[in-house]
Amino acid sequence: MDQDFLASFFAVPPVLLGRKLKPFCCGHAVILASLESPFIVSGKVTPEELIVAVWVCSQTFEEGRDKILNGGDVLRVECEKWGGEIGGFDFSKAVVDFERYLTDYTKAPERWKTKASKEARAPWPLVVATTIMHEFPVSESDAWNMPLPKALWYFAACAEAFYGDESLVSQRDRERAKRARTAREGAKNVG
Repeated sequence: MDQDFLASFFAVPPVLLGRKLKPFCCGHAVILASLESPFIVSGKVTPEELIVAVWVCSQTFEEGRDKILNGGDVLRVECEKWGGEIGGFDFSKAVVDFERYLTDYTKAPERWKTKASKEARAPWPLVVATTIMHEFPVSESDAWNMPLPKALWYFAACAEAFYGDESLVSQRDRERAKRARTAREGAKNVG
């Protein structure tokens, strides 16, 4: 069975700055983008930005969204209060740990790139969440809070099973590509 697929279902979110993070999901991506988090839209990461990102990812989508809908004041006050309680921490290590969390949770199934490949026009979290809601009997909340690797694999499986998408790279494809690379490198070394 595909090792990337298996890893996506068994990722365990870390504890960061004393908070247990939730699995990164489409909802977290939307909230962090709406806050223009440098972890999503790029930019300089500050301790304050890290605290907000960790706080957002330790909440469900609805908890974070509701605090933003209240004018953002609830979010700002909670983050400032919690940030003050943290005390000193190794900022560089915490940034690396948070970025590793994002990397682990945003790894999409590998796909072949073709001339026919198109990017979605709608924001990607919306495309993934609505596809999950359309194809599976899950609630809106479940779709927005579903661990992103799981949602991305469901999305890819739907594209293949129901819409004829043949771009998903299988474990067998990766093994064949590795053997071909090894053979090419061996041929270079001989000649």
